[in-house]
Amino acid sequence: MLKSNLVFFITAVLICGSLNAEILEIGSFNTPGDANDIVVVGEFAYVADNQAGLRIIDISNPEDPAEIGFVDTPGSALSVVVSGDIALIGDGPRGLIIVDISNPEEPEVIGSFADECIINGVAIDGESAYLSDVIGGFRVLDISDPENPRQLAEIETPDVAQDVFVSGNFAYVADRLSGMIVFDISDPSNPEEVGVYNSPGEAMSIAVENNIAYIADEIDGLQIVSVRRPEGPSRYGRLDTEGFAYGVAVSGNYAFIADGSEGLKIVNISDPREPELIGGFDTPETSYKVAVSDGLIYLADGESGIRVISAIPSIDISHEDLEFEPTNLNSSLSRTLTISNEGHS
Repeated sequence: MLKSNLVFFITAVLICGSLNAEILEIGSFNTPGDANDIVVVGEFAYVADNQAGLRIIDISNPEDPAEIGFVDTPGSALSVVVSGDIALIGDGPRGLIIVDISNPEEPEVIGSFADECIINGVAIDGESAYLSDVIGGFRVLDISDPENPRQLAEIETPDVAQDVFVSGNFAYVADRLSGMIVFDISDPSNPEEVGVYNSPGEAMSIAVENNIAYIADEIDGLQIVSVRRPEGPSRYGRLDTEGFAYGVAVSGNYAFIADGSEGLKIVNISDPREPELIGGFDTPETSYKVAVSDGLIYLADGESGIRVISAIPSIDISHEDLEFEPTNLNSSLSRTLTISNEGHS
């Protein structure tokens, strides 16, 4: 009996739009204080741990994070940013604390700035630090000598300056009930307010990517705002995150929201005019800030410390039949099969 193999050549084109993934916690570390903010650099996570100061966590094995160093700060560590061998801590009523982290096992306070201020947020660009201050509004410091920081400028904001983000020649201040305030910082010693976006909620945190600002707007969720014209920010889209959006980070086509008691929310922002909530993860406590590094998501989750979250992509293929017309022996037939995810491209 004659035997023959019919061979079909199929070229698969995968178009990934929405993230179709299993979201799960792969690791955690319960810090001694209340984790308010987190920054990930290389194999270390730096945690602003409120009353417990700065904690440095080794995340080389993200399934088993381990603390390797810490430094007590005199106030309440509410925010942290890292540049090279220094970490800047927004230490609440004790101002700005500057820490040498060249040896992460023995971090050392080397400088500070306190001037009747309550520092909630910190950003750094070159030799300048930008502070959001509950009392003074927006401050700019020269940190070229980190042991002796000095103030370059101070501009009062209408409400409570909660956080600050720097991108290019602009600083974006989350000013709670006053929304987002945009400052031109091309001359750090003479910043100039150039634009305002009055968000409907309370602007708590901001991330800017490709001339788009993503505002964690507390009860009003995620606000997406064009800042292509900094003097006239305009809203692209918004999304109700279901909780209180306190923190936001952006990576690729996704925004990651620290959504208070609702934990983590993941939003598809490939079309900023139509953001889509595509996943989430409930955490034990209150998620305040979020960082993304090497495909993993790190949450500062208040009393429960830090949580390490993985979103493992999967592909759903429909069960519809794939039909070919009859094919002769010793011949071939090719087809292109396009697999799409959630109908997005």
